[in-house]
Amino acid sequence: MRYSFFILIILHCSGCIKATVTPMFEVYYPQGQTSSHGLVNEIHISTNENESLIEISSQSGIGSGIIKLIQGDWPEVVTARLYLKSLEGFTVSSEQITIDKSALSVSAYDKNGRLYEKKYLINERGYYEVKLPNRLFTDGSNRKDSERSAQFFYDVVTEIGVDKFYQTFYVTNVSWIGYIKNSKNINYYELPVLAQQIVYYAFQAEMEVIAPTTIISLSSEVKKTVDNLFFETEVDTELQLPHPNYCSFPNRYDMYKAKYVELLQQFVQ
Repeated sequence: MRYSFFILIILHCSGCIKATVTPMFEVYYPQGQTSSHGLVNEIHISTNENESLIEISSQSGIGSGIIKLIQGDWPEVVTARLYLKSLEGFTVSSEQITIDKSALSVSAYDKNGRLYEKKYLINERGYYEVKLPNRLFTDGSNRKDSERSAQFFYDVVTEIGVDKFYQTFYVTNVSWIGYIKNSKNINYYELPVLAQQIVYYAFQAEMEVIAPTTIISLSSEVKKTVDNLFFETEVDTELQLPHPNYCSFPNRYDMYKAKYVELLQQFVQ
């Protein structure tokens, strides 16, 4: 029997504001999906700020999946763990590159986690681990994500009415500048404390000019920021909506568009 697996990694929108530091993923591979052989394949992801483990189970030994980062940044370490009896083929791709098994670091372990000397032939209970290289996650214009998010926001504005929307709302960011550390995008709230203070000072200066009565945050981290900055003011910071990138997936597009419009219409004269 041939055992091979394919993963497509889709990078997040580098210009988006992430809702939390901890990464969140969307898997285009239904849990418990049955293959053409009538056997069950599954993908599970466990993650924290520094590491993600992608666990792949395949009774047939042949399959593919797509994993998309929808919030946060890719962790420093990403490992694919495959519960297969042998591994003849393994390919992982991002929007920019494709890497075959021959160019990857592959290790085989028995069911107790002991390392096998023979990497590609287990023939008993155990698993393979593949360390996914950082170059899969560090680049890409992510135009598809950007265009999808922009289309969602455009549809909301169109539904409300362009003139009414921009007569009522001012759209901005806590920081308009992108930041990079160790070749990875980071958020303003991951900057050193002094740098964060400069960002907050500039944002507060902007808000003094705009003089808003209400600020609607599009992520939980942004809400934490504005809650702290405007705690002793009359500015209402209680409202929050999910980020457009999260809302723009087809399976939730209409529902979140309706939520956006319902909330925003309350402010339109």
